[in-house]
Amino acid sequence: MQKLIGQKIYRITHCSLLIALCSLFFSCQTTPHSPESFFDEGIIPLDPGASIYLFADVQHVRPIIGLLNIDELDNKDVKQMINKTNNAMIALFPAESGRRFQIAAWGNYPSSGAGMALSFNKDWKKHRLDSKSSERTNFTIGNNYWHSGRDRLSLALTSANAYVAAWLNETPASPFASGVEMPEGFNLFGSEASLSCWVNNPGPIFQKIFSDIGAPIRVPVDQLFLKLDSVSNDNYEATVRLVFDTPAYARTVAAILGFARNFSSADPEMQIVMLFLANPPVQNGNNVDIKTAPMSESEIMKIANAFSSL
Repeated sequence: MQKLIGQKIYRITHCSLLIALCSLFFSCQTTPHSPESFFDEGIIPLDPGASIYLFADVQHVRPIIGLLNIDELDNKDVKQMINKTNNAMIALFPAESGRRFQIAAWGNYPSSGAGMALSFNKDWKKHRLDSKSSERTNFTIGNNYWHSGRDRLSLALTSANAYVAAWLNETPASPFASGVEMPEGFNLFGSEASLSCWVNNPGPIFQKIFSDIGAPIRVPVDQLFLKLDSVSNDNYEATVRLVFDTPAYARTVAAILGFARNFSSADPEMQIVMLFLANPPVQNGNNVDIKTAPMSESEIMKIANAFSSL
C-alpha cells in the first residue's frame, strides 16, 4: 500500500503539498463532472503513462490516510481540506517520465479566495489557455490555471473540483488531462470500493509474493488490481486481482497460491503474505482473485512496509 501511493518513489515537499492543498481549500468555481460518471464511461481525467492509478472515497478511508507516513497530514490546513474532499483520483508516474503525480479531486470547498491568495504569492503565475491551445482537453475546466516554477506544480480550481499536477522540472504546463482509459474490467472491479487502484507494471510486487512463499517462479502478470473495503470500524478487507495473458497462466498461479495456503511460518514477512492467502484463490478466465482476511490498521501498515522496499 505504501508503495502504491508513492511514499518511497515520490518525495513531495511540505511546501508543494501545502500550497496545492490550501489552494484547493480556497477554490471558487463549479464543474459538472463526477467520479461516478468517469467510471461509467471508462475514461478518467488523468494522463497516460503512470505506474499506478489510485481512487479513494476519501471520507471512508480517512483512518488509512491518517496512517500514511506523510508529515503534511498533520498540518491543520491540510486536514481541513481533507475534511471537505469526497473523492480523489491519483496518478503516480515513474521518475523517467519527468513527472511526479497528478490529482483530480472532488469536494465541497469554500467559494472564494483562491485567485486572490495565489495572485499575492510571487511563486505562482497565472496562465490562460487560448481557444487553440494544445493544452486544452476534454477535461479542461475554465481557461485559467496557476503554475509555480519553484514548487513545480500546476493547479486548476473550482468550487467542487480541482486538478493538480507535479513535475520534476520547472517547465510550465497545464494540469488538464488528456484522459486515460481504464483497463478492461477495472470499472466493475473498483467502482464501489472505498479505495482501489491498478498497477501497470506489477512484476516486482508479484515476484516478491512468490519469493516469500518459496516459489521464485516467473509468470508474466499484465496488471494488478487492488481494492480495499471497511468491514468494521477498524478492520479492512482487500481483494487483489492478478490479470494474465492466458487462462493457463492464471491456472498455474492459482494452483501455486492454493498449495502455499497449506504452510505457515513464524517469519514476519510470511505472516504478511498469509493474510493474502487466508481464502482460496479464485480463477476466472485470465484472472486470479485473492481476498484477504480482515486486516487491522497495523497489519495494513506492515504490508505497506513490506512493499516499500520494492
